[in-house]
Amino acid sequence: MWNGGNTFTITSTEVNPAHRGNGYAKTLVLKAAEIAKERQAKVIPQCSYARAVFERAPDLRALIAK
Repeated sequence: MWNGGNTFTITSTEVNPAHRGNGYAKTLVLKAAEIAKERQAKVIPQCSYARAVFERAPDLRALIAK
């Protein structure tokens, strides 16, 4: 969800159960990170999965809004 200004929130990364385990959730999170970088924005990862992806990748940690 775009918050306006320079932050947006990832509230969930839900994938159809039939497609779980195929990397789709990670692809969604990485696309969000790409968009954040392009817009020079910060991300509020409310979704626990998205937060884990951002925190585990050193190059993505800087995108997390404080």
